[in-house]
Amino acid sequence: MGWMWILVTGIGAIALFIAIYYARGRNKQDSPRSIAQAEQGARQVRDEINLDEQRRGE
Repeated sequence: MGWMWILVTGIGAIALFIAIYYARGRNKQDSPRSIAQAEQGARQVRDEINLDEQRRGE
């Protein structure tokens, strides 16, 4: 029974490592298009904030 826990613990650690490695790899795949979309969204938010401040007279 003890050997079974050792086996399960080892397989669990390996599966966790693979899942983290996979997720990290998927998050690093930024295409130039997605970066451009994010920058455009940030510009729009800044423009809206500036416009609101101008309307309030701040």
